[in-house]
Amino acid sequence: MGANGSAVPRHYFEEPAETMDPALLDAIQWEAFVRQVERASTSRFYRDRFARAGFDVSHLRTWDDIGRIPFTSKTDLCDDIQENPPYGTRLVVASEEIVDIVETSGTSGIGREVHVLNAEDRHRAYRIEAFGFVWAGVRHGSVVALTLPVAMTAAGNWWIMTLDRLNANCLRLGQMDVEAKLDYLVRYQPHALIGTPAYVSRLERAALDRGLDLAAELPALQSILVSGEAKSAHWAQERNIVWGAKVYEQWGCCAGAVTWSCEGGMVDSAGSLRPMHSLPHLTMLEVIDPATGEHVRDGEYGQIVITPLGMEAAPLVRFATGDRARYLEARHCTCGRPFPGIEASSVSRFDDMVKVKGVNVWPTVVAAVVELHPEILEHRVTVYADASAREQIKLEAVVRDNLGEGFRSEVLLRELKASTGLTFELIVHGAADGVAFQDVMQATSGKVRRWRDLRADDVPAE
Repeated sequence: MGANGSAVPRHYFEEPAETMDPALLDAIQWEAFVRQVERASTSRFYRDRFARAGFDVSHLRTWDDIGRIPFTSKTDLCDDIQENPPYGTRLVVASEEIVDIVETSGTSGIGREVHVLNAEDRHRAYRIEAFGFVWAGVRHGSVVALTLPVAMTAAGNWWIMTLDRLNANCLRLGQMDVEAKLDYLVRYQPHALIGTPAYVSRLERAALDRGLDLAAELPALQSILVSGEAKSAHWAQERNIVWGAKVYEQWGCCAGAVTWSCEGGMVDSAGSLRPMHSLPHLTMLEVIDPATGEHVRDGEYGQIVITPLGMEAAPLVRFATGDRARYLEARHCTCGRPFPGIEASSVSRFDDMVKVKGVNVWPTVVAAVVELHPEILEHRVTVYADASAREQIKLEAVVRDNLGEGFRSEVLLRELKASTGLTFELIVHGAADGVAFQDVMQATSGKVRRWRDLRADDVPAE
């Protein structure tokens, strides 16, 4: 429902699938999944993996048989690429059929995944990306500001391709500095803005320095599409006010799977987080309990596992992404689509969890506390061992220069203690101190890295 209680108009991209009977959609997904497993089994990569696991495609008769199929990990893919460059042994088409190559950013430290696409795969990439843009109101002729660089990762690459096929007017701003981006936003009045949450916040800071009221300066802006970092409902609500536009969230991976906010956006009118929908006819999305290997129940957290359906060039089956999220059945959304998914803002990395003094700490929990303080422009957390080898955790916060002594650090420290059980050391910087934390954002990938763990180093944190 809209803020005034009226129904939100539906924007369908593939209406037959989006309004399909759930039982029929389930049957279509099953047939596509079996075909994908069969195609994967023709590759050397999966032929060997299936043989080691004692799995044969003929064993696949019902959904209950999925557990026979081994998971594929990022390490599996990266090792295969390393040993069989440049494409690995998943490739089942001739190399001259490849029309697109995308890589992961490599920020996990494991290596870079390489995913190749033929013409049909590239059309599929357009389809999975187009849903979210259409749901967010992008139409023929819509002016869309893309702030991410177009590089070897999938995001900017696939988004600019999708906007082109939707006949949207794409402002390609990724290589410009923040001041130039603001100039273009004001000049060309986009209907939609695409970026990472961190960069949306950076644009706000630049606008504030200029004395610009973004909601007043950009009256045509209706939608802000964000990806790459989970943010809180509070953050989304603040952006709705500051920009005068609705925030939509995407989770996606280079392996060929996405979830999107539908027309209702990231949060509802009451400020509650909404689902991000999977696309069951194009992707099988599982959320798996790592301890049991079983699918979690509705509302529970687990690891996102994906099988891109219809991928031809280099099939992928039951890829364990390493991303943790809260699974939601389709009934949680008012849009009526038979598409289950994950809760907005619930995605984090399993390998991002940090244990400090025996306590498990999730960076997203700390970020949610920091976001309650709009005076904080940016933050960074460092975990280290002090001179007595005691574990310590330090948060550095950059606050607006005009706060003076008004920043109430004791409130933030108390909230951090209540949320994590840990006592933080707090260092406050003014925005003009020259502390810009340039290593927080890796511009070419859009990935945010606010945490540093120095305990393996033999020196205390600076």
